[in-house]
Amino acid sequence: MSSHTLCPKCKGGSKRELSLSTWYVGDVRHEKCHRASCPYFHREHDPNGHVEVIYRRRPTFEVETKTPSFKCLEWFLKKYPFDRSERYKLVDDPPFLQVRYVRGIAVPIYSALREHTGMVLRRYDGHEPKARTFRLGPGTEPLCGWWLTGSEPDDAWSPLWVVEDWLSAWRLHHRGVNAIALNGGEYTQAVDMAIRQHTGQYVDVNLALDHDAYTRACTAATRFPGLRPILLSDGDIKNLGSADIGRLLRNVRKHSE
Repeated sequence: MSSHTLCPKCKGGSKRELSLSTWYVGDVRHEKCHRASCPYFHREHDPNGHVEVIYRRRPTFEVETKTPSFKCLEWFLKKYPFDRSERYKLVDDPPFLQVRYVRGIAVPIYSALREHTGMVLRRYDGHEPKARTFRLGPGTEPLCGWWLTGSEPDDAWSPLWVVEDWLSAWRLHHRGVNAIALNGGEYTQAVDMAIRQHTGQYVDVNLALDHDAYTRACTAATRFPGLRPILLSDGDIKNLGSADIGRLLRNVRKHSE
């Protein structure tokens, strides 16, 4: 038999929910709070009155080293206007990993030296924030994702594109363009120094942020020489059709010659 009462740890939250379940297994009483944010679990395992209280921290998410389920892939294929080659690439060799406990995917972040420095958790269950960035181990460089086409960091750098998110960088990389994903950050002096350090030359950098962030891109261009702001007609690169991305690359190439 189970009953619901007020949890002694979280007190039911702001709504004072009766979220504590109590049940018996033989003579042993168990208590557990079912609010997602509360880890309270209580077990009375000694008939003489000895009580053991356990706080079990529920995992937020867990990354698995395997390809995502088809349900996850189906969500991406429906949400973004991929062309046929991109669809095949996403299905056969996805750039992300499966995640447990939440509906989402994990995108590894690699530095210019191909070091695995972090992870981006992208949720597709409506939970906010939709994307979170995590650093793996100590580090001082900005947590940017480098999507390179050459075998070495200084191979065929120019032009270099800097975009906001990993999917925009992946779509450019799929077309043979070197791209860096800011992963929600800004184009700061630390980012500019990292680019100049790893390229070994003063390459032209195309800064293509969201349509509503063009002013920020222009401001950054006044601070850092060699930075060219790109005005997108609508949304972000990840939301553009394949023909639109090709047209954008041709137009930028034409005006930079």
